[in-house]
Amino acid sequence: MLATALLAACSGGAAGDAGAPLRLSLSHKVVYDVAVPDAVARAENLYAAAGANVAPEPIYPSSSGDAIQALVSGSSDIAVGVSLPAVYSAIQQGADIAIVSAEFQGYGDIAYYVPAGSPLQTLDDVGGRSVSTSGPGSSTDLVGRELGRQLEAAGRPAPELAALGNPSDVFTAVRTGQVDVGWTTPPFFLDSVQDGTLRQIGTGNDVEELSGITSRVNITRTELVEQRLPDLQAFFRAYADAIAFTETDPQRTLEIWKEVSELDATPEVLAEAQKVYPAADLDPRRLEGLDVSLRVAHELGFISEPLSEEELAPHLAVDAVFGTADRG
Repeated sequence: MLATALLAACSGGAAGDAGAPLRLSLSHKVVYDVAVPDAVARAENLYAAAGANVAPEPIYPSSSGDAIQALVSGSSDIAVGVSLPAVYSAIQQGADIAIVSAEFQGYGDIAYYVPAGSPLQTLDDVGGRSVSTSGPGSSTDLVGRELGRQLEAAGRPAPELAALGNPSDVFTAVRTGQVDVGWTTPPFFLDSVQDGTLRQIGTGNDVEELSGITSRVNITRTELVEQRLPDLQAFFRAYADAIAFTETDPQRTLEIWKEVSELDATPEVLAEAQKVYPAADLDPRRLEGLDVSLRVAHELGFISEPLSEEELAPHLAVDAVFGTADRG
C-alpha cells in the first residue's frame, strides 16, 4: 500500500503558504515520547511562544507506514514518532521525505515480561522459547529478530517469534499460556509488574546492536524544508522547549500526560513509566548510529537493497532545522 501511495503522491502534498498551520500526525496517543512533547507544548503555550502555528488537532495513524502515507499525500505536514526502518523503506521506494529530528534513542521502551512463576530470568534465557511481537515489520519484530541473532552468536538457539498484536492481546496470550514472553510499552501493564503478577526480564536495549541508536524520528516532506523552513524551525524550537520542560517540571508533565491520554493509571505507575523516557533520549538533535540502523534494516529485510549514508544524506534536514546535528 505504501508503494501505491508514493506513486499517487509522487510530487507530495501541497506545501501550503508560509505561516499556515502545520498539521501533525502522532504515531500514538498515549506513548510518552510521542504524545507528551506535543501535549506539553500546547498546555504550556510553547508553540505560541516560539511563533509556531500548529493545527488544533493532530491525527493518529495506526502505524509508521500509515504515518508516511498521510505525510506524502499531504494529509499531514510533520509525522512524529515514525520507525526509522520504515523511513528507510519509504526513501528507498522514492518518497520525497526528510528526517527533521530524532524522536527516541534506543529500544528501552520495549519491555519484555513473563508470569511471576516463569523460570526465565533474562533475555539470555529465551532461546527456543516463544517471544511475542506486534507483527512483521514492526519495531518489536526488528528487536526480536536481532535478539535471535545475538543469541545464536552466543551459541544459543533463537527464540520463536509470535506475532500477536498490541500489548493487550499479548497480555492475554501470556496469561493464558499461549506465549512464553510478552512485550509491552510503559505504562501499559506496568501495574502488573509492580504488584508481582508479572516480572520484567529485559528491554530492547538488552539487544546490544540496537542499544542507544536512534529508533524513531520525526519527518516532513522535502518541499516543506525548502519552502517553509522558518515554520519548521519555530515548531522544533517549541518541541525542544517541551522536552526541556519534562525534565524541569516532571510532576506537571505527568499531569498533562494523564489528562490528554485519559490514562487510568496511578501516579506511581506513571512516574515509573516516565523514567523510561529521560530527556536525553528525547533530544531531537541527536541522530545516533545511522550506520548501524541502515545495516540492520537491510540485513533483516526492512529494505530490499543496501542504503548508504551518502544516499540517505539528501533526506537529512536536522542541520537545516537546528543549525547543527549530533550524528553518531
